[in-house]
Amino acid sequence: MAGFRTIVINKRCKLASLLGSLIIRTETEERIHINEIETLVVESTAVAITSALVADLTEAGANIIFCDRKHLPASVFVPIHAHYATARNIKIQIAW
Repeated sequence: MAGFRTIVINKRCKLASLLGSLIIRTETEERIHINEIETLVVESTAVAITSALVADLTEAGANIIFCDRKHLPASVFVPIHAHYATARNIKIQIAW
């Protein structure tokens, strides 16, 4: 089951997964438990993301939205086993 947080990444960083947590590495390091994440929005094109993190987020039922250079949504990763309402809600929110 997906979490309740929407995480927006809008600056240069590296995103990785470690022991069930999203690790955000910039000048500092922040951790967020993956089970708390409903949607990860990667707004910056200067972000490195590991495939292990993508797999862990997908397994947890989280969505991943990648934005283009204009900061507009370019692609959405929705877990195959996710409920159909999640994709519908994302489309509604984008339309706002």
